[in-house]
Amino acid sequence: MQFAKHTLLFCCLVLWENIEAVVNNENAALKSFVKNYNRHKADISIHKVSFTQKGYIQFLRYISDVPPLSDYTFCIWVRSNNLTYSHPILSYSKHEEERLIRVWISPHGTDINLEILEYPIFKIPIKFVENHWYHICQSWSSSQALYNLYFNGKLKSTGFAPQLRGIKIKGGGDIVVGQEYTDFDKGLDDGIEGDVFGFNFVLSPTSYSDFPSRRHYAISNEEIRQPSTYPHRSAVDVPDVFSYFSVQPNRKPKSFSDIFDNMFGLVDAPAIRMQPNRRIHLGSRIINDIESFTPKPTGLKLVELSYICFLGKGAPVSGKDVLISWTKTPVRVFGGAILKNVPPFCT
Repeated sequence: MQFAKHTLLFCCLVLWENIEAVVNNENAALKSFVKNYNRHKADISIHKVSFTQKGYIQFLRYISDVPPLSDYTFCIWVRSNNLTYSHPILSYSKHEEERLIRVWISPHGTDINLEILEYPIFKIPIKFVENHWYHICQSWSSSQALYNLYFNGKLKSTGFAPQLRGIKIKGGGDIVVGQEYTDFDKGLDDGIEGDVFGFNFVLSPTSYSDFPSRRHYAISNEEIRQPSTYPHRSAVDVPDVFSYFSVQPNRKPKSFSDIFDNMFGLVDAPAIRMQPNRRIHLGSRIINDIESFTPKPTGLKLVELSYICFLGKGAPVSGKDVLISWTKTPVRVFGGAILKNVPPFCT
């Protein structure tokens, strides 16, 4: 018995030394990262666009050949200095008449809204405050009829619009930031009054379309029926990939030898079994757990990387899925919007 006590004490000391070494190494790595991050950020300037909406209607219109859209994700940083009126974040339309995608902040900053093909998808309560920067991303997957809304680096809401499953949004339209491009004949009061930065638009959702299995549908615009509003789900109700797995319980009472063997890896780990339809609650921070199993969608990469505002000076992703890049895509600036160089504002 005395030998067992001494052995257990020795094992605890060895384990504690190993844990302490790991923690010290991680702290050193973290301090080094923060130091390099702050030094790198200080050497960078980024450019924002400022709108006043005084005298002239001000907005950005991107010069890009937009293909038919089935999947997309966009991200943008927004800071308003006057939330009295509606703030159109994204307007995608054809011939300045046909509304295809609209995302906007409600007057007084009470909600954020999405319409696709003039069908209301969501109205999410968010309390915006003037003169504060906000990071907003929204994605859509047509094959799943699934939307995701991200707010300040976190998944804010997710939900479905079954009547739009499989639909393709027409290509060849105009992507506009700062104004609703179909309202010019109505004497506008709305429009972003403040600053925008880092608008990027990619042809990819944030969801892993092949997990669970992906199904394909094809319907026409005329087949869409106007349904009752479908409720959105909070991010805490969204199951993670690991909710599909569980570890078999070990029902045998543990003895001292079991503890000793487990500490030194002398026994095999419990088997993993599939357990479908099991849900767990999880935090809303964007997660990377599936990355080792499935290539990460470009849309999800954009959400994660654009939250670090100085990466790529506001254009952190590249490749064939990128339709609009903040730093590379030609854009026409209307109404006297002002381009300004500023230091990175994110922390």
